[in-house]
Amino acid sequence: MRQVHSIMAHLGHNRRILLGLMVGTAGLALAAKVVLVAASGAALERSNPLLASRLWEGSSDAAESAAALFATAKNAKEARERGRTALRLSPFRPGALRAVAWSAQASGEPVAADTALALAARLGWRDGPTQRWILVKAYLAGDDVTAARAGDAMYRITYEPQIARALFQKLIVSESGRTALAERIAAGALWSKSFMREQCSRNNASWRALPDLLAKVDRLTPPPGTKDFDCFVDHLSSNDELAQLWRLHQLRHPDATGNPTLQIIDGDFASLSRDTAARGPFGWRSIKSRNIDMDLTLGDDTPSRNQITVEILGRKGALALTQLLALRPGRYSIRFEERFDEPEPVTPFLWTLICNRTGTLLTSTDNEAAATEWKERNLEFTVPVEGCFSQTLSLSTNRRPKQGATAHYRSMRLAATPSPHEATQ
Repeated sequence: MRQVHSIMAHLGHNRRILLGLMVGTAGLALAAKVVLVAASGAALERSNPLLASRLWEGSSDAAESAAALFATAKNAKEARERGRTALRLSPFRPGALRAVAWSAQASGEPVAADTALALAARLGWRDGPTQRWILVKAYLAGDDVTAARAGDAMYRITYEPQIARALFQKLIVSESGRTALAERIAAGALWSKSFMREQCSRNNASWRALPDLLAKVDRLTPPPGTKDFDCFVDHLSSNDELAQLWRLHQLRHPDATGNPTLQIIDGDFASLSRDTAARGPFGWRSIKSRNIDMDLTLGDDTPSRNQITVEILGRKGALALTQLLALRPGRYSIRFEERFDEPEPVTPFLWTLICNRTGTLLTSTDNEAAATEWKERNLEFTVPVEGCFSQTLSLSTNRRPKQGATAHYRSMRLAATPSPHEATQ
């Protein structure tokens, strides 16, 4: 320090000149560094990480990009060196860790590769290439839970979602895979609804595994609404797979009673006193409409005395109730009781039963006069051998609905009946 003061004293009036030169030199050095940093950034924007690294060795972005470049070119040595450089400059670099992991794998060091990859994953789930690597390694190792989570992450960040989709398709055919998918779906995976809809166009092992997947989802979260699975109902009911659909219903609703291959489910309408929106596809489904109103009156400890009351509110036709059935070929009859608040020359409501595949009408109530006293109705019909694997029973207004008309129904039963030949034996 004394030497500095001695020199400054010796210089006298020239020391101001020296100080100015020193400040100017430092400014030039700083300006040069700014120029190099800017030039390095420009090179990086032009996808030239090697030039960017030469221009500014302190750029972790350039080092990370260079590591990725060498990894793509399968140059393990350079990828590792550049990756390490990037990590020295900034340790939170998933791309650099990924390059180091690849170089370690290429050099026959799988433990080091897995360690680097795990560190990259911990830095965040939004790094697409890391998630893809995790997906592949986890799937090959049989770790379906980790593979599903990686696929979910890829789908959410829109990084090669087709690869994630292909993984989901593979996972669905195994027990452990369905468990892993159910965990993601129950957690609110964004892809779940479109994935489910996509399955409706398939008819393979994955499609046949769907009931079990949905049952697993239901155990983790409240069941989705029936509407989300309308495509399953349509597909299965039109492809002679009602046994599969009934199995799906039983898995999703273990407390389900009745059997749609033999009878009308809940012929006493008791379920209509509860919210049945998530109970489909079997059982009664009430259809909301501005033109019709429906209420249930419960019988005093006598289910067969339960009755539904249906009133027409508007002048447009409306559907009130439907139920999906899967009756086998043969002869049947449907019996129920009805009465109306006011006598009518033509009944204002119609019960119909159609084949879902062909739209063929199997039976319907006729247009006879509506009585104010309870009256039993009996509809006989035959389910054909071909083309009628499922049927829909419906209650709707007739073609010319009368506003204010009100009907009551109770005790609906379905039974197999012998053919005329059998009856005479």
